[in-house]
Order: sequence, then structure tokens, then C-alpha cells
Amino acid sequence: MAEKPKSRESQDPRATSPVAGDVDREEDVTSELSLPWASDEDFGSAPLVDMETDNTLETGTLLNDRFEIVELVHSGGMGHVYKAVDRRRHPAGSGRIHVAIKMLRESLAERDEFRLVLEREAAKAQSLSHSNIINIFDFDEHEGRFFLVMEWLEGESVRALLNRTGGQRLAPTFAWTVIEGVAEALHHAHRNNVIHADVNPSNIFITETLDIKLLDFGVARCADDALDPADKGVTWATQTYASPEVLSGLSPVFQDDVFSLGCVAYRLLGGEHPFGGSSSITARDGGIAVEPIPGVPESEWQILRRALAYSRAERPDTVEVFLRKHHSSAIGVRSHEAKWSAAFLQRPLLVAMGVVAAVALAWWFGPVAPVTETLPEDDPSGAPVEAVAQSEATVVDDLLVAARQAAEDQRLVLPEEDNARSQYREILIVEPGNGEALRGLRSISDVFVERAVAALKSGDPQAAASSLTTASETDASNPAITMVSELLVAQGDAELSAAQAAAATGNMGQATSALARAEQYEHIDPSAINSVRERLAEAARESELLDGLDTVERHLAADRLLAPAAGNARASLAALRNAYGGDPRLTAAYERLAERLLTRAAFATAAGRLDDAENLIDAADSLGVLEAEVQLARESLVRTAAITDPVPEAVIADEAPEEPDPTTIESEAPADTGNELDAAALPSQELVAQASAAEPARSEPDTGSAGGPITTDAPGRSTATSLEELGLERFIAPAYPRRAQRRGLNGYVDVAFDINPDGRTDAIEILGGENTDIFGESASDAVRKWRFAPRPDTVRENVILRFEIAD
Repeated sequence: MAEKPKSRESQDPRATSPVAGDVDREEDVTSELSLPWASDEDFGSAPLVDMETDNTLETGTLLNDRFEIVELVHSGGMGHVYKAVDRRRHPAGSGRIHVAIKMLRESLAERDEFRLVLEREAAKAQSLSHSNIINIFDFDEHEGRFFLVMEWLEGESVRALLNRTGGQRLAPTFAWTVIEGVAEALHHAHRNNVIHADVNPSNIFITETLDIKLLDFGVARCADDALDPADKGVTWATQTYASPEVLSGLSPVFQDDVFSLGCVAYRLLGGEHPFGGSSSITARDGGIAVEPIPGVPESEWQILRRALAYSRAERPDTVEVFLRKHHSSAIGVRSHEAKWSAAFLQRPLLVAMGVVAAVALAWWFGPVAPVTETLPEDDPSGAPVEAVAQSEATVVDDLLVAARQAAEDQRLVLPEEDNARSQYREILIVEPGNGEALRGLRSISDVFVERAVAALKSGDPQAAASSLTTASETDASNPAITMVSELLVAQGDAELSAAQAAAATGNMGQATSALARAEQYEHIDPSAINSVRERLAEAARESELLDGLDTVERHLAADRLLAPAAGNARASLAALRNAYGGDPRLTAAYERLAERLLTRAAFATAAGRLDDAENLIDAADSLGVLEAEVQLARESLVRTAAITDPVPEAVIADEAPEEPDPTTIESEAPADTGNELDAAALPSQELVAQASAAEPARSEPDTGSAGGPITTDAPGRSTATSLEELGLERFIAPAYPRRAQRRGLNGYVDVAFDINPDGRTDAIEILGGENTDIFGESASDAVRKWRFAPRPDTVRENVILRFEIAD
């Protein structure tokens, strides 16, 4: 028998990033990503493309006003693969929907044979809808360059996995999971009369959720098709995984997909290529026979042997031979795996749990090496050796009887000192290496491992962790413990990832549920939990704001602008402002409310209801928006009032300048720099609010008579205190309502408020005063914008704001 060439598959150490497709290829293949290469006969010895000058798409490029390029993830001989955002499936407020764009190189765009590859891949894949086949959404063209729009997958190809693990064989359980996933995809394709024609590790993808996807139907054929004339001179398939017939130029048939899958299965189960990395033609002509894989059950080997036959006539007609239902010993797990297989398919993270029982059975029924012990000629106590041995044997026998009974009664680890585990441990003290005691401890450990598995399947990770702890305390060398512990960690990480993904896409209900499950896993980093929780809180806050804005819109639609007291647009907006500050959406809502108020004021003015109009304009003015519109409405009202009810000249003269008082500012409007006073500019005692004053006037201390804002009767204070002494750093003066000035009205407002440690005011309350219905709101708005020096604790203070017309 000819010697098999040494495999070169594991020499490329590269690993991939998560992309929708493969980014590695074997050294000895003639294609990459199943991309065709022309023969020397047709194209001479020159390369197909100029790799240096062929342009790639820049980040942000928009294809057909829909697909926004995010990044280039792979460049192959025939084209490029990009990650992109599908804008059409990314409405405002939803998560970003990514797709993979597979685009021909610019230098190949006009060549029909290369366009045919993409067009054929789209047509074939779109006719096949299956969970193990990648979705291809569209075949399109942008500025003369053809491209496919494909499902974006997170994970890695089998090729990348083999490179990352140094080409080692996969665990049988996982290997068969991959093999069966590909077999299911091919079985579905064959039933729809489609032959893949290029099954190889690069075209098999493992997602982060352990789903298996078959990629790249670019060279797929219908079973009734002969080779297309456009294929002349082009080697389509990956040579090291193609059958001799395909490499000889024959049209592919179902048995050729069976052969390629056989090569993949042999590679995953055996850790090397069936022909040592050579093509099947080279191996056949060299007389290389495929050797059995050590440790693979005979039933599995017979499947591989038939699939890898050099002649189609000797191969199975269908890939169904690779499905578990057609061979009873798949994955080498026997009965326990069959019992759990349905659950594994539903929860991919548990696919490896079936080996737990297999390991336990192997220990239980496997041989235990006898332990020999050389006894001294005489026991130190003087007893004959035979007597000591007989005595120890009696003790061991008694303990074994007790241990067996305890195990039968399910007293495995409890109660203390009267359980099977303690009996087996005593046996090992008397007779180290006793086979039955060792097997007994392993069997108890296996029981708790199986309980951990059951707890995981039922969604109780805390019980699973507790069972694993008991299993480890019983027999720390049990290999099944490590395996299930890794599954426990993987399942917890998956729950956290699900919570993060759901929170990122706005699915708060799903994120909350997944986060609650993730919190049950002890290994999860609390900071990761808190990060998701903060995002959920932010989303909840956003949802509450949107609900509040909806309430405002309903009030506006029902014309509930200022009344009733607790159920109107202004009250709702004020509550939202206190909770959410200056959110731009609130400003827009304030503007809509102001527009409605000014519209009603215009109607009231036209109808001669001047007092109503003035109240409406004042209400709009207090919102701090649409200042120009408010001013125009007020001027219109003054002109109408002058015609219908002339105002005394002196009063008009007082209000004519319409200049803001330096101790005033409109409610809710952004602070005007001319109305902000530093603490150094404040009077040493009090501020007198005068409509015509140019600067805050000074006056003597006063606890309740004429004057401006002073603190009075504040808790813990017996004398009046100036704002300066309270540490006022920024003063926003209250608005002086123009209608009060025009009517010659004075008044004062007694205001209580908290000064928080950060110097901000809060819990503002109008305690009383004179004409508080006119001055109360502007007083509250001003106090809300005051800033004091930081302090250790929150304090409660009172001020009296006086509104007086200066002489």
C-alpha cells in the first residue's frame, strides 16, 4: 500500500472573526470560498485579477440606497465579503439589522462566467429554505458590480475551527453534531433536486448558538443538468474534498456530495485528511486505501468507508446514512445519548452532556487495576500477619455490606456518618485502592453529576452548581464534573449574551427575563449584570418619558391646556420637566402648547375678552418658548386694549420699554445672561424687586415688610439671613408679570425649598403671600434655577420674594 502524504491542513494557524462565510482556505486547494479559477488554456498564465488595483468599498458606502457598508471582512480571489446594515429593516427605535454582502471584484464584473457564479448561488439557495442552509435574500447590481445579500452569521467556519485548534480531531459528540447538520442540509437539497457540489470545511459554518449552516451554493447544480458550457476550463470544486468523478470533469451527482461529506466526517473524527491532504484522484492512482480511525465504532467506520469509495457505484445513494437514525452507535454514547438526544437538539449548549453517562459506565464496568500491598512479616502489635489480614478483611466486608445497603436506601451522602460515601471512605482507609469502594464513590459522584445535568435542563443553575459541588467532594477526579461545569458556565454566558442582545435591540421584556436567569449563575461578573440592568433602567426611563409625552398629546387633542388642575397639558409637561429636565422632545411639546394658547388668545382678543386673552398670553409666556410669537400677541392685545379701553398714560409709560427686569426671567426660558448675577454682585442684605430698577437695590434687613428675597422662619434659624449668607452663587430673578405692572399690582410670595448637597434647589413650595396667583409661578421658576454653594446635607430654607413697582 502506498504511503499517505503528510497532511498540511493544520499548518495555517489563522483563526477567523465572526463573518457570514469562511475566511480561511487550505493551502492545497484550487479555490477560495468556492471561487472559480480559470485554466491556463483559456486565460494563459496571467492571474485572473489585479489584486493591487482592484478597488474595495469604503465604510459608509450605500448600495442602492439601502445597504450601508460597515467593514470589509474578507477578500477572496473572485470577490469581497462585507458586513453591512440593511437600512430598510432598521426603522427608528429598532436594532441594527446586519447582512453580509458578497460582491464580485470590479475587474471581474463584466465577465459572464463569474456573474453566473453569484446568480446561480442566489437562485439555488433561494429555492431551499432550511435551518441548516444559509439564507440568501437577494441578487443585485450596483454601478455595474453584482452582489449577493446574505444572512449575517456570528461564529466561525469549520476550517477556522480546525486552524484555531491546531487541526486536532473534534470530540465525537460535537463532530457528529456538525456532520449531521450538514447531512440534514444536503438531504433537504437533494430532495429538491439540488446538488451542492463543493462540501468542504470552509463552506460549513458554526454559529455562536451552535447551529450548523451549509454555505455557498455558487457551484450547485440541478440533478438533471449537464455541465454548463460556461464552466469549460474552470475548476469549480475544492480539490481535496471533491470526488474523482468531479475532478475528472463529470457532472456532479448526489453520490459526489456523499463523498465530500465523508471526507469532512473523516477529518473531524480522525484529526487528519482521509488521503493525507492529496486529491482523491492522486490517492486513487497511488493506490492509497483509507485507513480506519482508531476508536471509531465499527458501524460508523463502515459508513465512512462506503462514503469514501473511489467509485460512485460503491457509495451510498443518499447522505441519510450520516443521520443518527441510521446508525445506533453514533458518537459512541449508546443508550444514555439516545435518551437525551431530543433535549440536546432543543438546547444546543447541552449537546455534550451525553458523554457524562458514557464516562460513568466506562468506569463502572471497566477494569480496575488491582492494588498489591506488601505486608510486614509481623504486625507491630505482635499479632500474626494472617490474623491482621483476616481482621481487616472482615472489617472491609462489613463496611461493604453497610455501604451497599446505604446506597440501596438512597443514603448517598446524608445523614452524616451513616451514608454510602462515608462507608466507602472508611474502606479506603483500611484498604487503600479497594476497587469496589472506588467504583462506589464514582457512582455516587455520577449520580450528582446527572442531577446537575437535570437541573441545568430544567433551568435551575443553582441546584446544578450545588450538585456539582457534591460530586466533586465525592470524587474530584471524575472527568464528567469538568465537562458539566463547562456547560454550566457556557449556559450562563449564553443567558447573559441573550440579555445583552435583547437590551440592545429594544426587547426589554426578553432582556429582563434573560437577565433574571443570568443572575442565577455564580460565575457571571456582577459588573456585566449591572451594565444590562442600567440599560434596562435607561430604557424604562425612556419609555416613561414617551408615555408622558403621549399623555400631553392626548390633553392637547382634547383641548385640556390649563384645566382641570391635575389633568392638563401644562401640568403634565411640568411634571415631565421636573423628572427629565431639558429633553428636546419636551421643548417641542412646550412649543405646541404655546401655539395652542396663543391661538386661543387671538380668538379671545378678537372677541373682546381681553382679560382672558391676557391670561392666555401670560400662560404661553411662562412656558419660555416662542418668545417672538408671544411678544407679537401681546402687542396685538395692547393695540386692541388701547382702542377699546385706553390705558392711563403713566401706566403705558411704565410698561413701554418692555425691558426685562434684571431681577426677572421668564419661567422655563433658558437663562438670559443679563438676568444672571454672581454672588459677588448681590446686595449684602436683601434684594428689592422693582419693575423699573436697573440694578438690585440695597435695603436694610427686614423679616416681612418691604424688601426682596430674604430667608424667614427657616427651620433652625431665628433671624433673617441674606441669600449671600446662604451661599448663593447664581441668581435668576423672578419674572415680573406685565399685567401686574400695567394694573399697578404689588405683592409678595413666601417660598420654601430644599438646597441639595450639589447646590441645586428642589421640593419648591409656595407657603403663602399676596397675589400669589399672579406671582407664585414666576417665583417658583426663579427659585428652581438658583444655585448655591455645595454643602454636606440637604437643608430646608424659606425666602420671601417681593414684587413692587418702584416709585
